[in-house]
Amino acid sequence: MTLKCGAVIRSLVSMVVLFTTTLPASAQVDSSRVEAVAGLLEELIETYGVSGDEQRVRAVVERHLPAWAKPRVDESGNLWVRAGQGDPVVVFIAHMDEVGFQVTELLDDGSLQIRQRGGFYPHLWEATPAFVHTA
Repeated sequence: MTLKCGAVIRSLVSMVVLFTTTLPASAQVDSSRVEAVAGLLEELIETYGVSGDEQRVRAVVERHLPAWAKPRVDESGNLWVRAGQGDPVVVFIAHMDEVGFQVTELLDDGSLQIRQRGGFYPHLWEATPAFVHTA
């Protein structure tokens, strides 16, 4: 499934750049930088990573790390990268997973028995179309 969200992502990235950067009024946003960030966001959005099965997302993140980065993955699947040396130590934490469901059984009537993966309010998913794919 390909998401048709490229223009939306590029607009959002442009807004983030504008609101988080001090630019003179005459300055232009670097469109190549916006395209690069938008491409990364689009790749991350299109990569499935339901809770407990986020290795594909981790691979995308690792692929986009700078050459100097020496990533390591701990026993829980967390990706660690150390930048710089000494104190103070600053930690950046971000989720790689997304809330989803796992199909546990295909019923005779064609409906699915599912198990929630990740924490969220189940009632928010009621009567919502879902994309079913293989792992």
